[in-house]
Amino acid sequence: MKRVLYINCTVRNDSRTAGLCSAYLKELAGEDVEITELKLSELDLHPYQAEELEKKDKDIADDNFLSSEYDLARQFAQADEIIVSAPYWDAAFPSVLKIYIEHIYVNKITFSYTEDRKRKKMCRAKRLVYVTTAGGFLRRHSSVQIYMEELCAVFGIEDFRFYCARGLDVHPEKTAQILADTLQEMIEDRKKPAARGIPDIQVPEIAEYTVAGLEEDLVSLKERGFEVSSQYYLKQMPGAMADCYVRRTVADMLEKAQALLPVGYRLKIYDGYRPIRIQQALWHHFRKIVVEKNPGLSEQEIDFQTSFFVSKPSLDLKHPSLHNTGGAVDVTLILEDGDDVDMGTSFDSFKDTAWSAYFEKNNSNLDARENRRILYHAMLDAGFTNLPSEWWHYDYGTKFWGYFTGKQPLYEGLGDVLLGRGEKILTQ
Repeated sequence: MKRVLYINCTVRNDSRTAGLCSAYLKELAGEDVEITELKLSELDLHPYQAEELEKKDKDIADDNFLSSEYDLARQFAQADEIIVSAPYWDAAFPSVLKIYIEHIYVNKITFSYTEDRKRKKMCRAKRLVYVTTAGGFLRRHSSVQIYMEELCAVFGIEDFRFYCARGLDVHPEKTAQILADTLQEMIEDRKKPAARGIPDIQVPEIAEYTVAGLEEDLVSLKERGFEVSSQYYLKQMPGAMADCYVRRTVADMLEKAQALLPVGYRLKIYDGYRPIRIQQALWHHFRKIVVEKNPGLSEQEIDFQTSFFVSKPSLDLKHPSLHNTGGAVDVTLILEDGDDVDMGTSFDSFKDTAWSAYFEKNNSNLDARENRRILYHAMLDAGFTNLPSEWWHYDYGTKFWGYFTGKQPLYEGLGDVLLGRGEKILTQ
């Protein structure tokens, strides 16, 4: 039987937050669960004072947790699922919840660290559901959500779900419908798996590899119906093309990835096949930045650092740069109306924030994290691999695709191909 801990932070008898949670808990009746309600307003909780903190520190050092003051922490750590109802007060949550967290935040009970200072999971719960209501409008990823998600990360609770019934006082005539819609969302989400994150992967060094030499035409992504924003053409780089081209199989896979996106999202293509001369210009541009930011690096180290953001140009078609194969594509998300979504950085950013998994560890931009996850998993489910240092870069048939999939790379380089399609090509 699953043990569900319901942490009720409400005070009013007619609390809309408590009512929403009660309706949600009734839906759990069909599951094999045992629900324990903890009404915080009925507990004798107070903020820690200096002498209490000193005792707590000594108990932790001595592994002495026999005192009943650690019962709340033990109860939290042993729950299989945790549900929190906390009204949105003063742009945060009721102070009693913070005091409760002080009491359950106990090293060696609810959290701990390994000898190499990595987080060690101490809580059994795999999911925490946080429910709130707001008379006004709570922004999509508020400080409340960020704080609770950080807390779940410390406790090792991987599946955090946040629900808010917004605008209840602004639209009192719609209160019942807003609450009903939020409840329905919560119920439907119970059937869905946890949101998939983006793994923290390093850019590999690939010394030797052989290419299968698969022959496939380049095809136009505009002709396939994609939104195309050819970045190097827009930046007036000589040799850049107004359209974006990729190998035929890659175009097919992009269509599959777009079909896998949630309703309301589409792909926008930044770049595909890239002639060698453009690759050379980009390499020199980014290499200069690496040199300026990292004085004293060896030539080999400079090349390696630069390769995080752009492949070294190669005239050897058996060992080409990624984009010269026609198997690499730079892509982002847009909404149905064509508006860009927040991805955290601009295309071709040279910052650490450009790494695909950056916001998995840094919660400073949850919108970007969510959008990157949507793009990442649609592309990987379609058969691509991602270059870890660039949230926008995906591969099929290249040396990186071969490395991450354990397969032989498929495509040789194409050199400087001029496409006889009436293509607009910039010249000096």
